[in-house]
Amino acid sequence: MADRKPFQYQDDGIAWLQGLGNLEQDPGRGYLGDEPGLGKSRQLLLAAEGRTLVVAPAMVLDGGVWSDEHAKWRPDLDLTTVSYHSLYETYGERNQKTKRFPVRPRPAYAGHWDTVIFDEAHHLKGRKTYWTLAGQKLETDQLFLASGTPIPNWAQEIFTALQLMRPTDARPSRDLGSYWRWAGNWFDVGETEYAPMGIRGVLDDTPEGWLRFYEANFQSRFMQRLRDDVLDDLPPLTNPQLKCPMSPEQARVYKALKKDYIAWTDDGNAVEAFSAGGLHVKLVQAAVGLELLDPSAKPSPKFRALEENLRNQAQPSLAIGWFRDTARFAAEAAVRAGKRPCVVTGATSKPERKRIFADFKAGRYDVMCATFVVREGHTFVNADTVHMLERSYVPSANVQMWRRVHRIGQERPVTVLDYTTPGTVEVGQLAIVAVFLPFAW
Repeated sequence: MADRKPFQYQDDGIAWLQGLGNLEQDPGRGYLGDEPGLGKSRQLLLAAEGRTLVVAPAMVLDGGVWSDEHAKWRPDLDLTTVSYHSLYETYGERNQKTKRFPVRPRPAYAGHWDTVIFDEAHHLKGRKTYWTLAGQKLETDQLFLASGTPIPNWAQEIFTALQLMRPTDARPSRDLGSYWRWAGNWFDVGETEYAPMGIRGVLDDTPEGWLRFYEANFQSRFMQRLRDDVLDDLPPLTNPQLKCPMSPEQARVYKALKKDYIAWTDDGNAVEAFSAGGLHVKLVQAAVGLELLDPSAKPSPKFRALEENLRNQAQPSLAIGWFRDTARFAAEAAVRAGKRPCVVTGATSKPERKRIFADFKAGRYDVMCATFVVREGHTFVNADTVHMLERSYVPSANVQMWRRVHRIGQERPVTVLDYTTPGTVEVGQLAIVAVFLPFAW
């Protein structure tokens, strides 16, 4: 499966990307929003022409996805890659009002390009981030944006993507020339509790209203295919829930913490209020494992269960947590199980990340113990199991995580083991995620 020719839907995607050059206004610009795991990089490379620049998150580039796909599908393409953070440079004097410097692309990326590709383009949602401002100044004949989560949080976050796709309309007097003028056409704009000017809601939150929003803004420049609609030959995916009751000591610590954290309504429902003072973090960590609060504590049930499951596994796997310490203690469980673990977190250096990703794919490690920093852009089809020790409140982040394994190129059945501690905030979190993703969780 890994060496097969492009799927029919990929051929359709390539033809669609190439057809964007026939648009009368701002030709060659569009957004490929296929769900994760459908081979967007392959389609983009085969549609690219001439001198091509790919802008992607550093973690994705370190994982070797673009270099691997380039070597496999378009070794003839003149390709340059750069991370979002490395795309720009500041210069001149700081603006005394905004406290920000002027920004531009670094000299290596400031020239003319035949094709520019923004991978994981939802990273451009910040209108004032330096990499967004620098990206808007790149000179190119055709520009492709790509993301499996094109609108990760709020609909208004597509504004910068629209400006990139429709630069003519981004001029000051045109539809996309002013963010707040554009927002006022689609959203309830006014004073909020956070700012004197903000978005309070959607003017027309009906299917018809969203269709008008889509058609008016994307103007045939957006394509998205869903996995269930185009793939029918992926190996099966199972998602069993694994309940890991707390140890007595863990339960005592958790009970003491929740007195300061959880309130109760008159009808007996628990109300979990987030706290900036660290109680929320401590409560979640206590639910995961007591060793996250006390490194000298004995392995908690969740990590003992991970150890046992790893001991019985023959193929590589991922062990995923939200906290760095979760990844660290998962690695200790892997060692106890006789496995060779590696650890990737936000604190892992760039050279070390590149080495770890390459070594994991080459079979030099049995378990990648990581935080959610690896959820975007990577391909780990050498693994067949994802151990979700923790999950995100953002449903798309959880889906992205297990789709690193269950994707094109996977030849074995995939298991996503969801480790949950009963009687804790994890149960409520799981219920929240299930509301948005009942098909997956």
